[in-house]
Amino acid sequence: MPRITTQQDFKVNKNLPFCYLCGEPLDNGEPTDVDHCPPKSIFSKQDRADYPIVVKVHKKCNHDRHLDDEMLSLLFDPLSKQGKVDEGKHRAKMEKRKVSLNVFDRELDGYTNLPLRPFASRVVQCMHAILYKEYFPNGVVRGEIIYPFAELSQEGEWISARNQKQALDIAQTLGASIKADTFDCIIAYNSKFKYVCCWSPYDDISVCLYAFDIMNMSQMAAIPTGLPKVVVGNYRLKHPQSEYSKATSIMIPLSVEQLEYPLPREC
Repeated sequence: MPRITTQQDFKVNKNLPFCYLCGEPLDNGEPTDVDHCPPKSIFSKQDRADYPIVVKVHKKCNHDRHLDDEMLSLLFDPLSKQGKVDEGKHRAKMEKRKVSLNVFDRELDGYTNLPLRPFASRVVQCMHAILYKEYFPNGVVRGEIIYPFAELSQEGEWISARNQKQALDIAQTLGASIKADTFDCIIAYNSKFKYVCCWSPYDDISVCLYAFDIMNMSQMAAIPTGLPKVVVGNYRLKHPQSEYSKATSIMIPLSVEQLEYPLPREC
């Protein structure tokens, strides 16, 4: 039942023998670099003090992420209150991605071509590596990634509504597992980043159910979605080689708040 909730916990667990991005050993002669996951630029300097998640990776694996990380820091800027979007050059970058759509007879502004799914995949990859000390090959085993925003097509179709039942089922299992105290988690950046997961074993394959949140990101949703107020998803993998927490099979009733926010308030 690995849980990393303090800077000291992280110091004990952060030294991986492999690059979480490619799976190759870090001592294979390739130049190395450090990666902040999630990017530290998303968070205010005050929240970075306790504590950022920093792991060693191969330099070649970590290149070309700067532009994506910068765009994510601008997206989250209203929550971190760093004032980046008040600068003309940054505001112009966001304006270029702004779109206007008619949803339920309302004109709503949104953004297009944001690196949200690659970002979520990277977070899951990194958290899996830190918690279980094994490489999770991103993209090899596909799963769901459901954000707490109204995800729309250019035609105005509410794509996220297709995943509403699955998202709520994941939230129910995670919330129940938290109440049953059978879950794994990482909490960092002054508790502004939270990640929790549990596993449902089936023969030689396990399904990992996860949720994570950054600074109560659902505040950025323009309209209520009926989805949990965090990112939820799943992926399939052989059982982790190290200790992991099995999802509870007990049907534990949850309050609306627990279903909307299936993350531990404290670990």
